[in-house]
Amino acid sequence: MTEEEFLSALAQRGLLHDVVEAAQEHHCTVAEIGSKNRMAHVARARHAAMRKCRDKGLSYPAIGELFDRDHSSVMAALKRSA
Repeated sequence: MTEEEFLSALAQRGLLHDVVEAAQEHHCTVAEIGSKNRMAHVARARHAAMRKCRDKGLSYPAIGELFDRDHSSVMAALKRSA
């Protein structure tokens, strides 16, 4: 998924503000959150963004599709961020 597609998908679901907030809190960009980057600060930001999506009512498969991850990866990320 390209950066533009990621931003568009977030905006369509009304999650762009939440993901931008998570990126700012963890000192990274929204593009890094949507990427495959595994650096610790980016992974923590991605986990926080996934948590915000889950709190908004998205299912694990929907979050996984949005972040280009498997639903089980989302479950593991949310277990870590809890």
